[in-house]
Amino acid sequence: MAAGYHKRPDLTAERFVLDPFANNGTRMYRTGDLARYDSSGELQYLGRLDHQVKIRGHRIELGEIATALDSHSSVRRSVVTATELPGLGKSLVAYCEPADSNISTKALLDHVRKVLPAYMVPAAVVIMDALPQTPNGKIDRKQLPTPRTSTSTDYEAPKNELERRMAEIWADLLKVPKVGTSDDFFALGGHSLLAAQAFIRMKEELGIDLPLNVLFNRATISALAERWEQGRAEQIDLPQGVERLHEPDAEANVHPVALLWVHPLGGGGGGGLLSYREMARGLPTVRSFGIREAGEKFDTLDEMAQRYAERLCQTAPEGAVALAGFCFGGNLALEVARQMTAMGREVKDVFLLDAQPGNSTEPQSGRLLGAMKRFVKGSADDRQRLAIRVARKARHRLTSLIVGSEVNNYIPDLEEILDLKDYPQTYRDIARHHWILLHKHSLKEYTGAAMLMRSTPQQAAATAPQASTWSPFIANLVVETIPGTHEEFLRSQDMMHRVSKLIGDRLTPQERM
Repeated sequence: MAAGYHKRPDLTAERFVLDPFANNGTRMYRTGDLARYDSSGELQYLGRLDHQVKIRGHRIELGEIATALDSHSSVRRSVVTATELPGLGKSLVAYCEPADSNISTKALLDHVRKVLPAYMVPAAVVIMDALPQTPNGKIDRKQLPTPRTSTSTDYEAPKNELERRMAEIWADLLKVPKVGTSDDFFALGGHSLLAAQAFIRMKEELGIDLPLNVLFNRATISALAERWEQGRAEQIDLPQGVERLHEPDAEANVHPVALLWVHPLGGGGGGGLLSYREMARGLPTVRSFGIREAGEKFDTLDEMAQRYAERLCQTAPEGAVALAGFCFGGNLALEVARQMTAMGREVKDVFLLDAQPGNSTEPQSGRLLGAMKRFVKGSADDRQRLAIRVARKARHRLTSLIVGSEVNNYIPDLEEILDLKDYPQTYRDIARHHWILLHKHSLKEYTGAAMLMRSTPQQAAATAPQASTWSPFIANLVVETIPGTHEEFLRSQDMMHRVSKLIGDRLTPQERM
């Protein structure tokens, strides 16, 4: 356990308390969880003692949102709660006591979006003359009024057919009665997966082809429609499929290395580039670009990597580059790095985010042991998919022995491994095609430096990538383990923060980021 919080003696004293069961000065960490023993001696979890909540998979400290609101000049003080809202479910609601008459909910939400991730932006803001207090002067949360959601007031109807059809798509995905053109996507309960589905449907049904990261800055229908009508102005200087994920401030001391993020299995759909953008934000001085699938059908992963290498060389025509990619994207990033090196470009590093080679060199005994561990520790759905996969592979091997063909050409069906039923059809088709390219790809030696960030083997539903599977192809390989599962790599804020930290330390080892 850690000894305390860095440069926070007040928080250390509050959370790291003396162990009452020992006399040797050891300490315990006060988690904020409330529990009790029942009559049978079992420990029951009752909830939280502090104001930390979990909404849509994200653990959120309500005080952090209130602090962001309090930093606005028009707010005297604020409080944030997690409340059930009609049509939205459990949502964040902020109550603000104004410091002046210029306060507006839009200004407050715009302010919060600049300093906090989208999932921490309140779904509703209530302006009150004075926040209710208890007799001892604390804010009385029980007396806070029930907020009105944005779909019930201040509704702005679509002005044209494009906005009307966009509103229909959003309402269908967000499960709300109607969506106004000024309603915020994330305030209505949206998250990264729903955002990806919304953009895929808008592209397929309306022909709107915008980069997904635009939604963070323009999270309303009217803003997106205006952006589409104006054309993709901020992308005109970038090659096809390349998006700007993060650009340092003009006054920042910009890092000399450009970081190029290669899309995961679904081609950038399913929130892949959205998660990359979150990680890129943790590298404030680094120019970050993402490359997504642009509707092309490549016959081989080599051909795909060559095209991507050419585009990324155009994106960052001078100086050193580094590449990063999750899962399939790690395999592709490594091949892109090899081809960029062959073009004479300096590749400082390649970051493989929980990536497993398509043609693993792991011994059969190791694969069998890994399968047994997954069967024992996995969920019921994981065990069912694994059993189907093992049965099909056994049948393939038997057929191969009978007809005398090669047994190494077996490619498991992607949905034997991943549950894709909640993803759009376009995403599933792209993912299946990339899955086949990965398993047909023959890895080649890479002479540069690389870092493998692997999920925790004990927790991962799938076998975490081992250094032994990559070492035959990468001579200069460093391995780091990040607590969490493969499935959480692009969802867990803790894991994404750890990825940013490792990349930052690796690119600038003399500076602790």
